[in-house]
Amino acid sequence: MIKTKLIFDPISGGGIGKEYINDVVEKLKNNKVDLDLYYTKKVGDAREVSKEIKENEFDVVAVMGGDGTINEVINGLFPTNIPINIIPSGFRLV
Repeated sequence: MIKTKLIFDPISGGGIGKEYINDVVEKLKNNKVDLDLYYTKKVGDAREVSKEIKENEFDVVAVMGGDGTINEVINGLFPTNIPINIIPSGFRLV
């Protein structure tokens, strides 16, 4: 199983991601992904939760949100070597 932290911003893109987060979670779990889902609550949450992730805690960190959320996760994970998977759900990314 692939251990994955999914950081989801339910507000980005005017909340468009809320329409399909359940489908994303279901597809990941059906493909043997051990998922730890985190919902952001405010600006800066994605960066803070990313900073707390240890190098070998997850095989990959997935981010579902807009460009701001993606930026927060990248900056929070830097300088680790943890792979990032982007699931776009912002206004301009969908």
